[in-house]
Amino acid sequence: MTGQMRGPKGSASRWAAGRRGVIATGESRRIAVTARHAVYWSAMDEPLKPSDAKALIVSILDTGRVEFSAHALKEMEEDGITIPEAFGVLRGGVVEPAELVRGSWRYRVRRTIAYVVVAFREEDAMVVVTAWRRQR
Repeated sequence: MTGQMRGPKGSASRWAAGRRGVIATGESRRIAVTARHAVYWSAMDEPLKPSDAKALIVSILDTGRVEFSAHALKEMEEDGITIPEAFGVLRGGVVEPAELVRGSWRYRVRRTIAYVVVAFREEDAMVVVTAWRRQR
């Protein structure tokens, strides 16, 4: 299955759904699926303050690379969260203080009832580790 979605500032992105998840490419953003149970590492000096993490998230959304773990895609599908909605949470949500989980710093971003957790790989790349919608 293939389709098209709108990215930041109206840029078009192409996506394809396959056995392992979603892979998308766009004019300013690339998305890939990572292996299950991966350890997300970063060469950056972490943990970042929430305000610094937010600035980096927005920068990566604009010009960097975003990857989705297989777990994140599964959780998003179960909770009805689309990739554009996850990007909306990351762009407009509030970043909570970092947590060290399985050897990597994770940043939870919340917006209304949706949550997205990311880990930074580099200053221009992050992975969406998981996402969920809080039950009302």
